Amino acid sequence: MDKVAIVILTFNSGDYLHETISSCKSQSHKNLEIIIVDDNSNDGTIEYLQSLDGITVIFNHENKGISKNLNSAINQTDAKYIIFLGHDDILPSRHVEVMLKEIKKDPEIAFVHCNALKIDGEGNILGLSRKNNEQIKKSLNPLYFLAIDNFIQSCGLLFDREKFIAMGCWDERYKLYGEWLSYIKFSAKWKIRFCTKSHGYYRVHSNSTMKKINKEQKKQIRDYKKTCRDLAYSYLNGSDKDLYLFYKRGMLIVKENISH
Repeated sequence: MDKVAIVILTFNSGDYLHETISSCKSQSHKNLEIIIVDDNSNDGTIEYLQSLDGITVIFNHENKGISKNLNSAINQTDAKYIIFLGHDDILPSRHVEVMLKEIKKDPEIAFVHCNALKIDGEGNILGLSRKNNEQIKKSLNPLYFLAIDNFIQSCGLLFDREKFIAMGCWDERYKLYGEWLSYIKFSAKWKIRFCTKSHGYYRVHSNSTMKKINKEQKKQIRDYKKTCRDLAYSYLNGSDKDLYLFYKRGMLIVKENISH
């Protein structure tokens, strides 16, 4: 039975962390390692983590950010597959089992992604994050659609650890994000697959990390998006390059019309 590691990064995560961990411990797939990296919390999260049994916990003495913490956790496990889960997100009990069956259908698959049900702070379901039919279509030609935008929902995504390391892990120049860039690098080398048989529960609330970014961080995100699109474009073949340029030209015209 293949070992799967679920990596959870925490920073002042006390409100929902218990529910997230419980959903991981309740998985039907039992060869499971839960790894938590705390990024120097100061709200009681550390004390809670110190009380846990059967979980690998890494404590940082300074704030390192998402990319470095994810890479560090993955380099400290021997699990064959990894799920990166938000500290306030939830997995259905058979999620790991289902995603493993999907990734094993082809050794060239680097990762399997799925849809997510958005939930609020009280756990009420708000609706699907994506449309399944669009996700299926985009996953058949991922580089083209990743050149337009990041269409992949990360909640519940399962990836091959060895391929992740071969791809170069997350780019640590970007402290708070890096998944889009990694999806592009994955897709340039291997296959990806979209699974409709399971989904994660993605928490949407006022304390979400991306709602707290400042003006400088917003500029960094704009630069990051340009880097991602340029990289995806560089991997496209001739016909997809032409199609993408046609799309980009159309978007620029729309933008100009809106500004006027």
